[in-house]
Amino acid sequence: MSSFLKRRSKAPWTRLLLAILAALALSALAIGCGLSRPYPAIRSFTLEAAGEPPAKNLPSRAPVLQVTAVGAAAACETRKLVYKIGPNELTEDFYNELTGQPARMIADATARYLEAAGSFRAERTPTIEGPDYALELFVAAFHGDYVASPPKAVLEIRYTLTDMRRQRVLSSQTYQASETLESGPGADRPSEQAAGLGRALGSILAKLDADLSAAVRAGRH
Repeated sequence: MSSFLKRRSKAPWTRLLLAILAALALSALAIGCGLSRPYPAIRSFTLEAAGEPPAKNLPSRAPVLQVTAVGAAAACETRKLVYKIGPNELTEDFYNELTGQPARMIADATARYLEAAGSFRAERTPTIEGPDYALELFVAAFHGDYVASPPKAVLEIRYTLTDMRRQRVLSSQTYQASETLESGPGADRPSEQAAGLGRALGSILAKLDADLSAAVRAGRH
């Protein structure tokens, strides 16, 4: 009789344990079957320099310019869109990013722009005979400033031009540009920022093209 009572007393605890294990199993099954709340999709944006001139037929003797990204500030070494939200605070947007690293995308856009402008035959990779000029760039700022009112897309790049035949630096200059962003109700912040950075880059490249041409002319004397 005593052993029967002991077995009876343990039964409720056994049933409770089995109920807990069953609930845990159902939770795991729900997660595995995709019944949990899905994460938002990650959006990707390209970087297009605004105002890129239509491509021209370059003369066969056009100087060859090799464009290289040599680095970037720590805050610019991410594909994620970066927002300035405080005097000394930047934050990354996990769900919105560029299709590549900013420095590399800027180098690609710079090469396309300068070749389309007809000033150089721009290359992104080393050539067999070697380039006539090398253009190195460093990205110092590349973000949306949401402390400013209205918010702005901010871009800062240092370009250094070297005459490779004479091994002489012809120019080294920092370019800055900012473009106002839409901030009203319904504004698509990531899309606005990507477009604003493209406008800022186009403004910088227009100045860069004129400055490089002047530096090359001066370097010939």
